[in-house]
Amino acid sequence: MKRRMLLVGCLMAAAQAMAGTLSPVDIDGDRAFDAYLESDANVLWFHTANVDGAKRFSAASAWADAQSFAGVVNWRLPTMLELRSLYATLGSSGGAMNTGPFDAVSPGQYWSSDRSGVNIFGLDTRTGFTVAHLDNGASLFAWVVTAAPVPEPPAAVLLLGALAVLVLRRRSCRSALRCETTRPV
Repeated sequence: MKRRMLLVGCLMAAAQAMAGTLSPVDIDGDRAFDAYLESDANVLWFHTANVDGAKRFSAASAWADAQSFAGVVNWRLPTMLELRSLYATLGSSGGAMNTGPFDAVSPGQYWSSDRSGVNIFGLDTRTGFTVAHLDNGASLFAWVVTAAPVPEPPAAVLLLGALAVLVLRRRSCRSALRCETTRPV
């Protein structure tokens, strides 16, 4: 019995370790978290999942594209890969996705931006299953994401890197029998 409990505990820990992480982000500088950076998909998820209720795909896609928050205007519907990554990151309880730090996560189906022919795909947060719908009738929830910004290295990091290269070059010249330098003639 103890061996079985240990095995279950190890499997749960391994699953948790494989999941990504969520880091809060303050986009507008008001010291409140506006989005969460999901490390595996490298996207920012808006903190409120279901802003305007369920809608057809065309309306959800247009709504996502029109979103603007604190100067960030490139919000969109997530891909299936991004939805699955968030589902794995948040984990589930009895199949249903945990809501984590997000607001207004309604249990149900959420649109993705992925299509195949006439089918548009989504994720059912109650089961974790992929769903396929035609746009002409189904109303699903929408959640917006945007690409995570790639931080620029601070100037001090660049300066330290350049200094390290110079020091290493100088050391290698000293350790050699002679160090060739070119002089203008």
